[in-house]
Amino acid sequence: CHAKLHPNGRRNLAQVYRQIWKDVSKLRVLVVPSELELGPVVSSPFDAVDKMLPDRSIAPDKRIVHDQRVINEGTHKEWHPPAIQPRHEQVVLMSKKDVAGAFRLLWVDPGDVELFAGDLPWVPEEMEEGEPVDHVAMTIVYLVSSFGFSGSPGEWTVWGKATEEFLRQHCPACPRRDLSWGFESRILVDDNVLVEPMVGLRPWVASEVYELGVKTLLGEAAVNWEKDLIEGPFRTFQTVWGLDMDTATEEIHLPERRIIKGATLLNEPAFEYGNKDLTVRAVQRFRGIATGWTVIVKGLKNELKAADRFIGGDRDGGARVEPKVTDPADEEAIDEAWRDLWELFEESRWLCARPETWSAKFGAGMRELLPVRERLALPGEWEAGTVFVSSDATKTMIAAIDWTNGQVMRMPARAAAAWVQQCGDEDEVAIH
Repeated sequence: CHAKLHPNGRRNLAQVYRQIWKDVSKLRVLVVPSELELGPVVSSPFDAVDKMLPDRSIAPDKRIVHDQRVINEGTHKEWHPPAIQPRHEQVVLMSKKDVAGAFRLLWVDPGDVELFAGDLPWVPEEMEEGEPVDHVAMTIVYLVSSFGFSGSPGEWTVWGKATEEFLRQHCPACPRRDLSWGFESRILVDDNVLVEPMVGLRPWVASEVYELGVKTLLGEAAVNWEKDLIEGPFRTFQTVWGLDMDTATEEIHLPERRIIKGATLLNEPAFEYGNKDLTVRAVQRFRGIATGWTVIVKGLKNELKAADRFIGGDRDGGARVEPKVTDPADEEAIDEAWRDLWELFEESRWLCARPETWSAKFGAGMRELLPVRERLALPGEWEAGTVFVSSDATKTMIAAIDWTNGQVMRMPARAAAAWVQQCGDEDEVAIH
């Protein structure tokens, strides 16, 4: 089957051609006339999306992606290795490393390349000098993994994790100068963050070892030298996985551009309280932006469930949203779902309403992002942030002793049932 370019892909057709030609020159794709009988080949629409520069501004070049939603319906990301996002941890010096090409370095099984195709009107002069050919379309069959396939992040994570483990299995050859323990890094997809103390030449030795690992595992051209010149130097401030981190002050902040992006979106009429003329794509855009805020804004993740009731499934992005309720005829449940969504928009609008409050609302100390046990292991945290409590319960009664403050309590179990039910899904409450 054939697929038309998405509108943004058509608007940036020259960039699409440049990317395709780059992949052709590296033998990553097959280019064949679309009029040929291609059997089970399935074409997916090409699209062009914004790409961020290291300073978080929008790059002039676009990222060329495959809209493989049809293919993704027949698979699931959990059928592939997990692409789990690591937690942010306290660091001393940081260096960001990037792999050039990433997904494009993974060859697809020859039996599956029929699922990684797309169609283009053929304009060879956009790639190299040659005679123009009229009324000819070409089908691009990718031999490598694509941006758009739900399994790509997980399949790549195996190799990304390998580069991380390569580094962590090495330690300095000169321990008197650089200390003796192994090097440290954390990776998210193809963005690896090296974390090292400023001792001797340790950070720069770690960088050399990491680059050796990438070249050994993925090839000489896998190191992204262009980005390395900008983000590779070790320093106390870096934008790590979308957050501004400063190890000198031990503070983390959401970059202003990400806040402004949400504020601009929420200023659109579609997000006004009481409006039901809302598309699936609009809610998806809001959900994507707000998801990036949840790392810093505690409690917001649980509130986003109000938006999740309006998205999901295979509905078209331009379709109007409808809440998912148990009984479609239950008007009260439908009205409650809409109220929850509108109130979520209002809360989010309040978060980004006043720029002078952003540093407090969208900022935190590095210690706050650590898992509880790691945070309690830090000096002073145990004394400052813990209360020693012991408790027990029967089917009818709950009792506890606060040894830190010298308090006791006892209450019927049924009185606590409603609270337990309400807090069971809270991120900030752990019920054991």
